[in-house]
Amino acid sequence: MMEGVVLRGTGTGAKLQGYSVGGKTGTAQIFDNATKHYTHTYNGSFMGFAPITNPRDYIFDVVLQGTQLVPPILKADLDAIGGRDEYDDAYYAAFFNANRAVVERRLNESIAASAAMIAGAWEAAGKPAVPVNARPTTQRRRR
Repeated sequence: MMEGVVLRGTGTGAKLQGYSVGGKTGTAQIFDNATKHYTHTYNGSFMGFAPITNPRDYIFDVVLQGTQLVPPILKADLDAIGGRDEYDDAYYAAFFNANRAVVERRLNESIAASAAMIAGAWEAAGKPAVPVNARPTTQRRRR
């Protein structure tokens, strides 16, 4: 199913030649704190992974990691919101400070996974030379 999102669905931009790629798209409607209503603006998201060798194990690991993060994330959310009735800058600062280590670790894992996917695709392509364009020299002209 997740591979179908990339092959035929809304994640076709994630196709990689020679790799089976899976992904999940999502849409979230944006809430306007000033009017206390949802807008007609949306955020789109995509999470993908490759290669798909054993999707069941991969999904299990991701779900397990995610569920282990739920209690501390929810506690940080409750602590950060306090008595506020809206998500303001103070909330986001408190929430991020409480979760900095988790956010940084997850970002580092995402960056490493992306780099590994790019390196794997390059190796699968036979390690072709990567063109490096020298910086263009600026021509100096007299006035």
